[in-house]
Amino acid sequence: MSSGRPHQPANHPLRRRWLSVRRLPMFIVWGLLLVSTATPVGAQTSNDVEHAKSDRDAAYESVTRVQDQVEAALIEYDRAHTELEIVEEKVDLTERRLETYRRESSDLDAQVREAIIEAYVSTGSSDVTVALGAETFQDMVMARYLGEQLRGRQQVGLNQLLVVSRAVERLSENLEADRAVMSVLAAEAQSAAEVVQTSLESARHVLADAERSYKGIKAEYQEAQRKKREAELVRIRASKNASVRGLPPVATEGFVCPVQGGASFINSWGFPRSGGRTHKGVDMFAKRGTPTPAVTSGTIKMRTVNLGGTVTYLYGDDGNKYYYAHLNGYPAGLRDGQRVERGQTIGLVGNSGNAEGASPHVHFEIRPGGGNAVNPYPTVRPACP
Repeated sequence: MSSGRPHQPANHPLRRRWLSVRRLPMFIVWGLLLVSTATPVGAQTSNDVEHAKSDRDAAYESVTRVQDQVEAALIEYDRAHTELEIVEEKVDLTERRLETYRRESSDLDAQVREAIIEAYVSTGSSDVTVALGAETFQDMVMARYLGEQLRGRQQVGLNQLLVVSRAVERLSENLEADRAVMSVLAAEAQSAAEVVQTSLESARHVLADAERSYKGIKAEYQEAQRKKREAELVRIRASKNASVRGLPPVATEGFVCPVQGGASFINSWGFPRSGGRTHKGVDMFAKRGTPTPAVTSGTIKMRTVNLGGTVTYLYGDDGNKYYYAHLNGYPAGLRDGQRVERGQTIGLVGNSGNAEGASPHVHFEIRPGGGNAVNPYPTVRPACP
């Protein structure tokens, strides 16, 4: 067996493949750094809510990338593990072959020793002595032939012993090298698997923190908006100078309440709104999802607009146009352009559009003859309990 050291596993093809797996956790760490910032809890503006939402969305995207990288790492790990099993099988096969060659080497060594002893005993005298002692020329020729055959057996045995000895030496070196590779791969596989698992857990924690931050900020903002709205309603109820201008009863014959079961509302016509606007309707507060009936029979249009969000336009048979805004949605089966009857549900109370964050309500307007809106309060008040 050679005394030289076996080749090192650093450049082994299996190790080169596994190094690509070990690099993946570094990308995972960078991905986590991108989503590790969070908006402080306590923000009370819509900008803060949007910022927190952006952070949450970024966390989702980064975690998705991390999960893709983890999946790639696990695929490479599985491949490396398969290669490791192949190396283990190779080591096992090499050990069995090595044991076989060692037995053959021992047997051949014994055979060669036996042949040498036999040759010495049989050919201890020279060919001349054998020839002089032969009774006939034929005996002399036979004796020489037997001596050459015996020497041939010796040479064959020595050659076989040399081949087997070299095979033993080569297999021993390969076995030592394969064992070294297997040891390195096993250690690195274990280390990389632990890093991947830790990175995945960290990604999930970052995502959970971002989600909690977003929900907390949004809830605080909505609560602040609710309190602000309630304070505004208290102020409005105390006001005795609100303008009251609406349609005469004859123009809205058979009018039904636009919110099923009634709602909470005040005369908020003309109140200031953002952008220098004034309020052109009545805000009717009710539980989210409460049906909003058609105040009269007619045809509807279902739309989505910037300020009103999900809305319904009702073109009444009475010639008036009615507007329902900030809806949560529509009842199943309702179609755009559909004919509806008085009292039929044409929407559900919500807070879509620029009412997001406010208490669920429907903004209701009356536009006589399809023209400009008028104060709906005098018409709605007696129709709603």
